[in-house]
Amino acid sequence: MKNRAIILTLATLGFCGATADAMTSSPGSPADFSPEGIRATVAVKFAIDRAKCTALSGYERDSCVVAAHATRSRTLMAYRIEG
Repeated sequence: MKNRAIILTLATLGFCGATADAMTSSPGSPADFSPEGIRATVAVKFAIDRAKCTALSGYERDSCVVAAHATRSRTLMAYRIEG
């Protein structure tokens, strides 16, 4: 049931195609290190992390959402990309 919620959330957000593309892209290709490529990868990871939060409630959900946002922000800051 938890996986179904994640898949439904990703489908609703329109990230299913992006997730497949991100998982099949070859590491080390020049597109991986462009700001757009990094931003797209971070967006997909963020959507997956946020989707995991939908199965939680209360304090756990709030903590999960904060952690997802913090991870996204730290990653973008590490590459000095504004999101």
